[in-house]
Amino acid sequence: MRSEWEVNQAVDKYANLITRICFIYLKNEADTQDVFQSVFLKYLKYNKSFESEEHEKAWFIRVS
Repeated sequence: MRSEWEVNQAVDKYANLITRICFIYLKNEADTQDVFQSVFLKYLKYNKSFESEEHEKAWFIRVS
């Protein structure tokens, strides 16, 4: 399980990207917020490390 600090860093870095991706597909603010929370919960529980920052970003895009 990832630390609170790691999750907060990821939220700061990817929140805007994930929100835009979800809203484009869902066209609904409430559903977008639900998916946003689910993505970061999955990240919190994801134990594997990423090869690079680009790999981490691609993971967020794919999961979103």
